[in-house]
Amino acid sequence: MNSKPFPLYENDDGKVNIAVINESSGCYYGKCNFCTHPNITGKYQTRDINITIQEIKETMDAAGIGLFRFAGSTTPVSLSNRIADALLTEGLPIEYSMFVRAETRAKDRMAELIEGYEKVIRSGLKAVFLGAEAANNDILSKIMDKGNCVEDVYFTVKALKQASYNQRKHLDVGLSFIYPCPIPHNSGITHEQVMDENLHLLRKLKMENYKPDSVLITPGAPLPATAWQMEPERFGFDLPENYFQTVLRYEYELTKDPSTWPALDISLQGISFLDMLKMSGLMEKKIRELGYTVNVSDEHCLAARSAGFTGQRGLEEFKTRSDLALLTTDYSFLKDVYQKINVYSHSLTEKCFS
Repeated sequence: MNSKPFPLYENDDGKVNIAVINESSGCYYGKCNFCTHPNITGKYQTRDINITIQEIKETMDAAGIGLFRFAGSTTPVSLSNRIADALLTEGLPIEYSMFVRAETRAKDRMAELIEGYEKVIRSGLKAVFLGAEAANNDILSKIMDKGNCVEDVYFTVKALKQASYNQRKHLDVGLSFIYPCPIPHNSGITHEQVMDENLHLLRKLKMENYKPDSVLITPGAPLPATAWQMEPERFGFDLPENYFQTVLRYEYELTKDPSTWPALDISLQGISFLDMLKMSGLMEKKIRELGYTVNVSDEHCLAARSAGFTGQRGLEEFKTRSDLALLTTDYSFLKDVYQKINVYSHSLTEKCFS
């Protein structure tokens, strides 16, 4: 990673000025049965922090970009703390988002995690994305092989939110679930139970004032070269012989209701693909009824806030109007948003070089 050249950004190219920074590659855990990242990025690597800081400086200076998204599959608090130390030492007024994992033994490490996240927030962290997957420990261990537990998810979210409260700086936290997902054989667990447990976790976080800002829901998918795809019978997937070609040619639109997507010839423990989509839609509906915003990722949170959309209502407006613009092909709203983001991104660099 340290030998790769820095990317070249063209000024005024019509793109959103949020730069991607490769602070690490891959995932330090790298064992999740459903995740394809290790097959794409290879073994986990961290980049020399001095090189990361140098790229940030050059991007700010040459391209006038002050908004960043860390590209690593997951940035542990230990690494993000070292990067934060360097950003604060250099006085670089950037804002950024990143992907994180639920930290193991999070309950016992709460004080340490809160202190660490406070520093990262001071350095400019504005949004994170965290994969919960399921609020059931049997599924997390036997089906996902996540290496953490429901308690770790809860206390990591709590630490992130508490750190933001302590710093009096808002941090958007996105929490994702895979539903429906495979169920351990002969466990007696039902999909209805899993959804109830997912909703229970969200109710608890909301009731205790640690409510995530967005919840993302996707149905379980046996992505190529994952354990779910290589051992489909073990996890209850029924895949056609031409599965790879089928997936490569599958056409869908994320902005459309999943129930309108074309049928795909796969099933999960006897549940057809279209019924899986309907189950995801039902969970999304119930999460909305709990008062949550759904399907806004960390980088979209970063973009929305940079364009001036505040609070939950702001995220909802940003999501709704963006989807509507894509569906109607009337891009005037998006062009206006892009301009606001780019003005804000450039204003951050002016703080550094003025």
